[in-house]
Amino acid sequence: MEETLNNEVLNSELNIVFRYLVKKGVPYLDAQDAVQETAFKYLKYADSIRPLKYEAG
Repeated sequence: MEETLNNEVLNSELNIVFRYLVKKGVPYLDAQDAVQETAFKYLKYADSIRPLKYEAG
């Protein structure tokens, strides 16, 4: 269940990046390639990424 939620969040964030790139004039296929490469690297290294710790106050 948690993995599905993480995938949905990742997909949503990557969609935002894709739309931003296209809006800035990056060719459609180049934007797709950039987002795909980003997703691949995130999934490859996700285990070594430490979450941020926020302190209240």
